[in-house]
Amino acid sequence: MLIAESVRNPVYTDENETHITCLVKWSHLDQEHPFGANAWDTEPHGKQLYEELKAGKYGPVAPYVAS
Repeated sequence: MLIAESVRNPVYTDENETHITCLVKWSHLDQEHPFGANAWDTEPHGKQLYEELKAGKYGPVAPYVAS
């Protein structure tokens, strides 16, 4: 499974708070990259990151703002 070394700037991308975008530095990559996390992700690392984000492990998730 992939390991997130750092996660920052989590933001809900929908009003139902089912999807979160953030910047993640994965252990196998040299730089951080945008990542979208949700509960129905087919990959275990995506589901785990979503659960951690929802639980506040990486700080508060910014609210969704309609454009």
